[in-house]
Amino acid sequence: MDLRNAICDKFRVENKLEFKTSQIVVSNGAKQSIANICLALLDEGDEAIILAPYWVSYVEIVKFAGGHPVVVSAGIEDDFKVKADQIKDAITPRTKLLIFSSPCNPTGSVYTYDELEAIAQVISANGNILVISDEIYEYINFTGVHASIGAFEGMKDCTATVNGFSKGFSMTGWRLGYMGGPQWLADACNKVQGQITSGAASFSQEAAAVALRANRSEAMAMREAFLRRRELVVSMLKEVPGLKVNHPQEHFCVSRRKPLFWYVQWQCEYQ
Repeated sequence: MDLRNAICDKFRVENKLEFKTSQIVVSNGAKQSIANICLALLDEGDEAIILAPYWVSYVEIVKFAGGHPVVVSAGIEDDFKVKADQIKDAITPRTKLLIFSSPCNPTGSVYTYDELEAIAQVISANGNILVISDEIYEYINFTGVHASIGAFEGMKDCTATVNGFSKGFSMTGWRLGYMGGPQWLADACNKVQGQITSGAASFSQEAAAVALRANRSEAMAMREAFLRRRELVVSMLKEVPGLKVNHPQEHFCVSRRKPLFWYVQWQCEYQ
């Protein structure tokens, strides 16, 4: 309960999201939060729109839950950000979910307020689609601005905001994530999780509550280190003949454990 109270405070202060503690589900990592939602929501053949480039597990989690992934892509010319009209065109009567991350893993792109507002208008007008907003890289963001799609008009009851402690607080091995969403979804996710892992380790929950209530000085110092690495890596990549490089607005290409060649190889394959 102490951690769920701290999460509610964090959502309210930093994301303009109002939740009761009963609407918060703490899991063994943000990945489990996403899996809980998909298992609770998707029936066989339901469609989930996934904005690409995407984190590798989104598609597999959707398929594991019986859903059908519908991948909607954006290229380097759009800074790897899918437009609202593309999402609108991909919606069918079978669409149940929209999944995306901002700040984005793996591209480092950050959706602006206006871009998220346009997407929110498409989703809220439909009325039958739940958004999973993966915001785990919220603190490793070089733009200075983070917007949560769940805070836009009409999105409160159709958004599950997912976050965790692995990235911004460097607690990767502690396996702790959480989601805040409509009460019916939180209840369903609790039922799913209760039959799989029961709950996250109590000692990591205590540590996470302390982390959320502390100042963000260490996280911001880490962000500045990642920013310096970005500038170095991007400047070097731009010197490679024939390689197109965008300017990532957050961390991914320079702070993850994956080596640089993995990122360059992925970009080349995607292009």
